[in-house]
Amino acid sequence: MSSTLLILLPPRPRLGRAAHSDAPPRAGQGAEPMEFEFLLSADGRGVTAQGRARPAELPAASVCMAVVPDGELSWHLLKLPKAQRGKLQAALGGLLEEQLLEDPEQLHFAIAPQADEEGRSWVCVCHRSWLQGPLDALEQAGRMVERVLPLSWPGEAARAHVLDRQGDAEAQDHALSLVLSDARGVSTLPLDGPLARQLLGPGLAELAWTASPDAVQAAERWVGHPVSVQASGQRALQALQGPWNLRQFELVPRTRGLQALRQWGRQLMTPAWRPARLGLVGLVLVQVLALNVQAWQQKSRLREAQAVMSSLLMNSFPATRVVHDAPQQMRQAADALRARAGLIGERDFEALLSAAATAWPADMPPAEALKFEDGRLAFPATSWNPAQIDAFKRQLASEGWALDKQNGQLQISRQRSQASGG
Repeated sequence: MSSTLLILLPPRPRLGRAAHSDAPPRAGQGAEPMEFEFLLSADGRGVTAQGRARPAELPAASVCMAVVPDGELSWHLLKLPKAQRGKLQAALGGLLEEQLLEDPEQLHFAIAPQADEEGRSWVCVCHRSWLQGPLDALEQAGRMVERVLPLSWPGEAARAHVLDRQGDAEAQDHALSLVLSDARGVSTLPLDGPLARQLLGPGLAELAWTASPDAVQAAERWVGHPVSVQASGQRALQALQGPWNLRQFELVPRTRGLQALRQWGRQLMTPAWRPARLGLVGLVLVQVLALNVQAWQQKSRLREAQAVMSSLLMNSFPATRVVHDAPQQMRQAADALRARAGLIGERDFEALLSAAATAWPADMPPAEALKFEDGRLAFPATSWNPAQIDAFKRQLASEGWALDKQNGQLQISRQRSQASGG
């Protein structure tokens, strides 16, 4: 069974701002070893195990993926520039330069799997070194991260998730944050002011509302109706079913040889490839069935031909009691009848000698010696040149005879098709 290890990446340290409570704790800082919060799923739908561990101590799994918290990503909709793949990231940085708060050279870009009908595509942006660091640490420990997933992404289905955002650590205050994802993008808004309610307006009731366990009661009071509970682990599993993979451009995993083959095999076993797997299995079954049907037909035709030949042998030569090789037995019986009648057969010495005399070149002297054995007439070829041999062979072939040169001798025999028919 294929298992999946989801590693929840910690948010970047920020002055005067703490991380969301349902986001994973930060990796070790300073001299402390880096640790990650993880989720292990046996089927991609439920959590089998969870906890925190260093990269080398993470549990084994068939597939390893990383999940990025909402606050580390920004989303931008634009028409993709016509640039080569190697220059596309720089072109995206140029187009988004005025919308970004940091130098584009310090940022990482990822584009949606498909653009819309107008050629526009969502572009996800995050801090490059922040994302590169955990990936390098995991890969150095032998954990190849195949996909980097966002917790939320733009989509037609409007979703709203409320979580408890801890404020400044010294003040020990708490506030609610709203992560809103719809066709217009992904936004993170504070709920302790009027901004979120003004932006949502009458569409507030149309959203699919969820909340972290520690924020569900406050979220229900704010929304005014029941809200579904969704912990960070459930959100991570939901991200597993999404279309996004932020491992693009310079963050594409460098896999070669057997490792690349294994990765392709694991990808083939994902739910998205299930129709392809079923189609491939169906194709193989159809091919196997067709081969079996063809083999059965060939065996049936062979049995019919053998039955016809056996019947012909028994009717032509009633003295035959047992049939084990009808063509060979028929030839032997015909040769015996021919011999008793005093007729010359095609494999007899007289027939071979007559064929040789008919085709013998006029400028060649008689053969120095003759040897007859098993339907073959042989004589020395020492005085023959290639041209004479070719002419002799063509003349014999016109009468249904074959000429072979072996061990310095020329051998005359009946052509195989003729011999089989005789």
